[in-house]
Amino acid sequence: MQNLRQHLGTQSDDYVADWVSNISPGSNNEMTARAEFLRRQTTLQREATQAAKEAAQAAKDTAIYTKKNARYMLWSVVVLAIASAISAGVAIHADNRTNNEIKRMTVPPCKDGSQTCKPWERDWGTTQLQPGSTVTDQETIVPPPTKP
Repeated sequence: MQNLRQHLGTQSDDYVADWVSNISPGSNNEMTARAEFLRRQTTLQREATQAAKEAAQAAKDTAIYTKKNARYMLWSVVVLAIASAISAGVAIHADNRTNNEIKRMTVPPCKDGSQTCKPWERDWGTTQLQPGSTVTDQETIVPPPTKP
């Protein structure tokens, strides 16, 4: 047969509280009931402590992963900045090369003094064109492409 403490250990908190209220103070039964309440409190405190430890460990893990993630994001921004700088450098170099290769010259004035005219109506006496040059409708001269 179970002893009284083991019997109370299988009962609900309400049952034990009601049982304690009906016993005489200072008796062995009261001490047994208080021991059972103390055992239950201790068990709940241990569980709460374990839950707090697990929560603290989860917070540490989260901090570690957040730090790693921030580091990865920083490196990705650095790589993106480097790639953007290289891309800008290539674009500037290509633009400078294009501008150096295609030096546009202004066409000479029209023979009759008007603002616009066809290429053959211009005064070409003072302007030397390279063979293969192109005169555009925008009044510029594009020299022939240079061979690398």
